[in-house]
Amino acid sequence: HRRLALSSKPTWRLAAESVWPAAAVMIVQVLAVGVIAEVALRLPAGRFVMLLAFLGVVGLTFVGVNHALVAWGKGAGRLVGVAFAVITTAAAATYALPGFFDLVRGFSPLTPALDGVRQIASGGVGTTGAVFMLLGWGAVALLASMGAVMRARSVPAKALLQAG
Repeated sequence: HRRLALSSKPTWRLAAESVWPAAAVMIVQVLAVGVIAEVALRLPAGRFVMLLAFLGVVGLTFVGVNHALVAWGKGAGRLVGVAFAVITTAAAATYALPGFFDLVRGFSPLTPALDGVRQIASGGVGTTGAVFMLLGWGAVALLASMGAVMRARSVPAKALLQAG
């Protein structure tokens, strides 16, 4: 927090710098998943490129959402991220779960990601809605991350009084 509070860099830049390492790892993961999908599914070139681009949007969104969850909730934020991943994946994989899981799936950023990948892999249409949903999640995550950086850069009045 001290580094953020003393920095003269703009808030957006501090938020971007804190996300960059995870984004770099995400790029490698997108390429790996894309290659695995191509080997397994033998997608036509156009759909393969579409899948890579879509996975890029998915990855950036997830990096942003995870950063925001951790910035605001620390360990609990990580737990929320893992819980959403498990619940969304389970609800997408089977219909044998209680209705609560379907409700949670509707509020998860993973849902448009899974739906979009399914559409691309099956040759279907309708990924535009999934892209816009992911961009919406990304925008909310960006604002939340910037808010967390601004919070870390502020000094409570009580701390100023104690310092003086």
